[in-house]
Amino acid sequence: FTQSGPLTVDSVTIGDNGKFELKGNTSFPKFYMLRTEPNVFVTIIADSADVLTVSGDFIDFINKNKIEGSKDIDLLNSMTERLRATILQMDSLSQVYQQISEIEMSDSVKADIDKEFMDVYLAQKEDSKKFIDENSSSMISLLVLSQKIAEQLPVFNLNEDLSYFEKVDEALFAAYPSSDDVKNLHKYICLLYTSPSPRDRTRSRMPS
Repeated sequence: FTQSGPLTVDSVTIGDNGKFELKGNTSFPKFYMLRTEPNVFVTIIADSADVLTVSGDFIDFINKNKIEGSKDIDLLNSMTERLRATILQMDSLSQVYQQISEIEMSDSVKADIDKEFMDVYLAQKEDSKKFIDENSSSMISLLVLSQKIAEQLPVFNLNEDLSYFEKVDEALFAAYPSSDDVKNLHKYICLLYTSPSPRDRTRSRMPS
């Protein structure tokens, strides 16, 4: 990934035996798109010494893949699966809501379903917060900050969860100051404290 969009690092034709090998160079953990088609891809992360193994179903690569080989990959897999489970729960609740609403829905039933929605959302948020608390110096925390259960339902809200954005910024900027992804987050946090209505000038994060 680059600021202007995806940049091809390597490409390969899969052999008759289904095997392939890709190579790349990096001095710190970076995110990559592993694509089988222009719009069929999974996000992976790789560092300089990583040797990753990938297996999956070419036809349904997004849903049927297995990627192993590093701690960051394990963390990425765990958070991806956790978010996927939340999305499935939300989808199931939405279907129930739709089916009941087409017949008749009492206020108490609506309140119960709304509570289930909120419980699922809060459980996801607590798990994501716990992940960042335990792995703030992992690049995977950047992805966790940007998690969305639905297009209009992000897991983290900047106004409510600023401390988590700051925690990730502080840890990653100290560890990987050359990363464009890290620099973008750091710049964004700095702007929050130098905007026309600065939050707290005594805590400004602008570089000296």
